[in-house]
Amino acid sequence: MSGLIGDRVFHLYDIDHSNSIDLIEFVTVSCRFFQTSFESKLKLVFDVFDVNNDGYISGEDIRGILSHVPLELIVRIYR
Repeated sequence: MSGLIGDRVFHLYDIDHSNSIDLIEFVTVSCRFFQTSFESKLKLVFDVFDVNNDGYISGEDIRGILSHVPLELIVRIYR
């Protein structure tokens, strides 16, 4: 995964901001996503979309994320 989306996901996994993800960080975030409530999953997705970390998803945040999604994927979603 590259570009803005990959950077956002990496940032969420790199809990200690060391620019690398150790096993504990990987397991912690993976468990948060796969073994928690729907609300926690939504919070994780929200954090990916809140590019400037201000607690809000602005139009600019959405445009930034969507500009990094392959067009083929968007077309498949809306078919």
